[in-house]
Amino acid sequence: MSEIFIPPEICDKIVDFLQNDPAALKQCCLASKSWVPRTRKHLFAVVEFTNQSYLRNWNMLFPEPSKSPARHTEVLRIGCLEAIVHDPATSDWIPMFSRIVRFEIFSAYGNELDTRLMQFRHFPHTLKSLRLTMFSFGPSQSIDLACHFPLLEDLAFLGYNCNCDNPLVFSPPLTSPALTGTLELRIIRGIARTAHRLLDLPNGLHFRNLKLSPHSEEDFPSVEKLVEACSDTLEHLYVRYLPGAGSADIPRLDLSKALKLKDIVFRCNVTDIKWVISALETIAQHRNLQQISIQVPSILPEDEMISGLWPTLDLVLVQFWESHSIRTKILSPPPGREDEHEGLVMADWSVHMLPESMGQEIIDLVEEPKVSG
Repeated sequence: MSEIFIPPEICDKIVDFLQNDPAALKQCCLASKSWVPRTRKHLFAVVEFTNQSYLRNWNMLFPEPSKSPARHTEVLRIGCLEAIVHDPATSDWIPMFSRIVRFEIFSAYGNELDTRLMQFRHFPHTLKSLRLTMFSFGPSQSIDLACHFPLLEDLAFLGYNCNCDNPLVFSPPLTSPALTGTLELRIIRGIARTAHRLLDLPNGLHFRNLKLSPHSEEDFPSVEKLVEACSDTLEHLYVRYLPGAGSADIPRLDLSKALKLKDIVFRCNVTDIKWVISALETIAQHRNLQQISIQVPSILPEDEMISGLWPTLDLVLVQFWESHSIRTKILSPPPGREDEHEGLVMADWSVHMLPESMGQEIIDLVEEPKVSG
């Protein structure tokens, strides 16, 4: 019996079909040596270094950059930043990842921040997404790193404070990236300083999506400035503000400049929604708006839900429907899961049924899926 010849392009299609099945891809490597290059493209598309041993093993297995599968990597995640700082082979290790488009860093420490980030300036200019999660966050150094990638679109800064920031090492760049994708800022005690650095970029901000988490009323002016800076491009806005219940000071959020907004998501405490109502009043005349979603961490008993400010919010949402047919939602995750899946779009949340009195059949009510067994 003669052997059946399968054209290489068909083999490639077969391997590509299995790109989300690592176990099957590994079997493909064993099935045929000719399939190895194609399977590597998918097996090493995402590389994570969660600790120093992973990094050490990588350097042992792939000592030669020319033979390293790092050239197939599109997403690189690093959770052992401290180990990389003290790795003498870093200068040889970084250039291996010549085609990454998304880079993520996690660090629980703040010392030597500027030294650590400086090494990654040598990454390729193909980078389009940068995500930095650090306990002690330095906006000057982080934005300086971002400006080394001219094609950068998405930017995410997450951290606790800005105590480690060193503004002396920051000099305004002559040019800055396109920044046309998503900006996410969730920095406790640091949004204002980070926003100030971003607003100083020479080419301006052109984000289509903003995901902002102010942690005090002092952060709201910075949120407004970011929204205004992106007013010509901003289509999607997510604002998360969870102050203490019954906060004495009610911040106002003016979104009147964001005329191209298509949808907006507010996340707030169920007992503190005055700022949401005031923000909705500033976008009442926006013609491009299509959907408003309000996410509350937990649902109170019905008699409390319909008391106080809730009828006012209900009335405001009904007016949006009557004037512009804008779809509105009030959603809540199940108890104990308030911080799970942080930042996902509203459709990804498992939610409870809200009282039927809410929304006068205008608000979408989504029932929690029943769990079998």
